[in-house]
Amino acid sequence: MYRYRSGWITSGNLHLGQHGVMTETVEVTSIDTNVLLAEIVRQLAILTTLQPGRARLTLKTSKLDKRLQRVDALIRDSIALTIRPAAHLRP
Repeated sequence: MYRYRSGWITSGNLHLGQHGVMTETVEVTSIDTNVLLAEIVRQLAILTTLQPGRARLTLKTSKLDKRLQRVDALIRDSIALTIRPAAHLRP
């Protein structure tokens, strides 16, 4: 399910309201690979933190129909994440 500010993003449109849409994550990339690694494993986005810092994560998703087939164009979105040191590792 993919939500963005309580709405579904499509190319050129933002549909507001409380609804979820079945999606498939097609691609996930981290711009800052020294801070965060990202990969797709068995249709799941796996994130691995390497060190504290700020990283931008970009996702490409596809809306799925009732038969779980891709419909419409791919949707690209990104998010900035702040990776903080683990509490037990702080000096």
